Amino acid sequence: MSVNELTRGATLVARAEIVGVSSTVVETPQGKFPFILYQARLKAAISGACPQNFVVRVPGLIAGNTIIALPDAPALSKGTDAVLFLRPAFGTAPVSNVYELVSLSSGALPVIAAAGGDEIIVVLPVQAPGGEGRGRIKVKLKDLATEVKVVRENQRREEKKP
Repeated sequence: MSVNELTRGATLVARAEIVGVSSTVVETPQGKFPFILYQARLKAAISGACPQNFVVRVPGLIAGNTIIALPDAPALSKGTDAVLFLRPAFGTAPVSNVYELVSLSSGALPVIAAAGGDEIIVVLPVQAPGGEGRGRIKVKLKDLATEVKVVRENQRREEKKP
């Protein structure tokens, strides 16, 4: 997914660190569903009202010390620094601060430090030319934040049109 698509699907975009991992089973009329719960701490709000501490819920479970997740689920663990494109997790009302990723792994972008440590870099997945396979590019966090801001401004303008 593009940054435009991720932003449009998200109610908030945040840079956060994963500070804990647990799992739970949610019971619905359709059955029981296992979820991995990643406890996250806000490092920087990029868009939306971001709580200081929140949970990112991803389909999967923990068996012993092994995380078993869907093939497209992000590879998160304690200490992971990432930009997260989030929306309220389905079926969690009235519980607050529980979110799910927009488009699973596409909605969790790893953050790395540049060689000099001055710039913060985000790794974006991209479709390879011709639509075959996927690659990755590195962009500055401030450039990603600017793109998210532009998408939000465009959304507001579109909503105001009759």
